[in-house]
Amino acid sequence: MGEYLEHFEQTEIISEEHGLPENISITDDGTIDSSIIEKKMKDVLKKTSDKGYNKLKFLINRETTKIEVYDTGSNTGSMIRLATSGVRMAKHYVGSKSEDLYFKVVYTGLRHKTTKKGNEALFLYYESPEQWERHFKTTCPADVKSKWNQKYHKALRKQFSNK
Repeated sequence: MGEYLEHFEQTEIISEEHGLPENISITDDGTIDSSIIEKKMKDVLKKTSDKGYNKLKFLINRETTKIEVYDTGSNTGSMIRLATSGVRMAKHYVGSKSEDLYFKVVYTGLRHKTTKKGNEALFLYYESPEQWERHFKTTCPADVKSKWNQKYHKALRKQFSNK
């Protein structure tokens, strides 16, 4: 019984910070189906152990919105990482010509929690301005999109002319 209570208390902590599924099934004997909780706990541990993972909180239309992002960092030579998924882009590095293939956002807000970095800026890479708009539920100015598209197409032409 003590093990069950300890497990339940851990689950409550994770539930408050990361949100457990609403449809947790309770068995006939009154216990919680642990497979759902274990899967959620593994997902949470995987994300929180990733030094590039951050959860941001914003007020949008008077509602608190949480956005999960993956930081690439600013070190030249670091592999570019998509902010939405954390996928590392093979052969695409910070400071290289391939960096122009991505829409880069430097987030300097102070409302994110990280275990290792404190309140340093986050370097977020997107495949397009539109992807950033969807992720942050915002709009990007048309002139910024236009300049990025020109830079992107120029980088694409260079990449294919060198092969």
